[in-house]
Amino acid sequence: MDCVKFIELEDLKDIGLQPYELEHLELQLDTKEELSDHVAFVDAVLWCCRPQSLTISFCYGDFEMQSDFVKFTYDKLLEQEDDTSIQIVSPSPRPLMALLPGENTITFIKEKETG
Repeated sequence: MDCVKFIELEDLKDIGLQPYELEHLELQLDTKEELSDHVAFVDAVLWCCRPQSLTISFCYGDFEMQSDFVKFTYDKLLEQEDDTSIQIVSPSPRPLMALLPGENTITFIKEKETG
């Protein structure tokens, strides 16, 4: 019987490896899971990957959870870089951090601030 060993994210962070630089990363999330599960997953992915753009697709439409998750992801991406802003692209124009019920894809794009 195979034995699977789970490693805590904090233990991985102690190793000190540099994240992989990626041009684009796409994630598909089943929003039936708890928000804390998605937060832990994306925290781990963004610890080991540093994408210049990130697209997240939600399979189900829990508006409040998606909005909280968008804010979390936005903040995590900002933590990765200095002098960077994040552009959020969604299917229809609206204020940032807002997903309408039924929308299921959002893209974050890092942009170096000039000035």
